[in-house]
Amino acid sequence: MQVWAKFSANEKLATYGSGLVLLAFLLGVGLYSAGSFGAGGLLGLLAAIALPVLYYLRYTNSTINWPAPIPVIALAIGALMGIAALVNLLFVVQWLGWAGFTFTWIIAPILYAIGGALMFWGTYKEWSAARAAA
Repeated sequence: MQVWAKFSANEKLATYGSGLVLLAFLLGVGLYSAGSFGAGGLLGLLAAIALPVLYYLRYTNSTINWPAPIPVIALAIGALMGIAALVNLLFVVQWLGWAGFTFTWIIAPILYAIGGALMFWGTYKEWSAARAAA
């Protein structure tokens, strides 16, 4: 919990988004199947795990030589997650046309899209703040 206190507001927002993505993935696996999210779901799962790990490593006493500034790496992860969430949401709209509206069927993809948007927005704001400070 000491590391959490070091997170900026934007990093916390992005981490909340990754938590929503993880919840959506687990909910999707529980309600339907692991394949219901496809490649976008797997990409989102990896991004939702990678972003908090990146932030954790940033604030611990690790001596990692990053290939780029951390806000840029976080923005890349957030952008990939945002694209995956958007593609997943487009597939949900297609499913609704085929199957009609079933609320339990759409909960996880909506949470996934909201989490992806939060991850992207938080990482974008953090990147913008780092760029303005430089």
